[in-house]
Amino acid sequence: MSDPLPYAAPVFLVALVVEGVWARYSPRALASSIGCAAVDQIVAGWGLALFVSAFAAVHAAIAPVELAPGRALTWIVAVLGHDVAYYAYHRASHRVTVLWAAHVVHHQSERYDFTVSLRQGAAATWITYAFYLPLALVIDAPVFLAVHAAYQVFQFFVHTRAVRSLGPLEAILATPSHHRVHHGSERRHLDRNYGGFFIVFDRWLGTFAREDREPRYGVPGGFERASPLYANTYLFARLVAASRGLRGRALVRLWLGPPEGNAQLASSAAHVAGAVEPTLARTWLPLAAGVAGAVAIMAGWAGAWIGIASLLAIEIATSGLDRSGSA
Repeated sequence: MSDPLPYAAPVFLVALVVEGVWARYSPRALASSIGCAAVDQIVAGWGLALFVSAFAAVHAAIAPVELAPGRALTWIVAVLGHDVAYYAYHRASHRVTVLWAAHVVHHQSERYDFTVSLRQGAAATWITYAFYLPLALVIDAPVFLAVHAAYQVFQFFVHTRAVRSLGPLEAILATPSHHRVHHGSERRHLDRNYGGFFIVFDRWLGTFAREDREPRYGVPGGFERASPLYANTYLFARLVAASRGLRGRALVRLWLGPPEGNAQLASSAAHVAGAVEPTLARTWLPLAAGVAGAVAIMAGWAGAWIGIASLLAIEIATSGLDRSGSA
């Protein structure tokens, strides 16, 4: 039982090249986003196989119904069920500080293009599995894998400024226009448009907002660090530091309360005094080595030591772009 998503990789690559020429990608932002994608695959990508095994075991043991893959109803239930699970995960990740610490990686870019879809939090990937596991009660693992891959392809293509509107489909689908609002950093755009495939759940549950002007992208306080390891860990580090001396309800509020209740933690304030642009020797070559390691791990050709070496290569490639500054 294999993940069909890797077969879409050539399509993603072509899309990145075409949009990159049109939108004039920032080389620094591109390096950071590629690094984030590689870190996610090294730390969490291999976990999909474990999750699918658990998903299949739960389905075989306690699924009250058996929906045949050959029936249209099965795929309708799978797509709608996936979107409900994703909406729940996505909304929780914006409303619970510790989950926001995992998801924030995806929102750090102050640009909006296909490279943003590469910025996935490694911890967030593991967290999504808890929300998707209940789907095992109604669909089997191969159906889940197919729908999840389709969702990931769909979500890749909504991260663009090139498509302004999809006309009548704006009423139903989570289009690029709706998702641009979701990535806005101003108060009017926060906690809006959580949907994965569809926007209907946002409309029904009061979290929908229409795009009436170009949002200001990123996170409150801004974020300019290139290092994927810093991007994935800095809010967790702040949470641990802020927990010292707290007990009981205060500690629970800190970790499980809404991010706006912990403004000093949720705002990034992670600017650098001088941005360094990538070079072949210092950035792209070590980054390529890290990506190669991530691919080898995804393919099952490498183990933990290659993973550690790849993480170090990615950090060497990107941390050099953060010449100075403090969190």
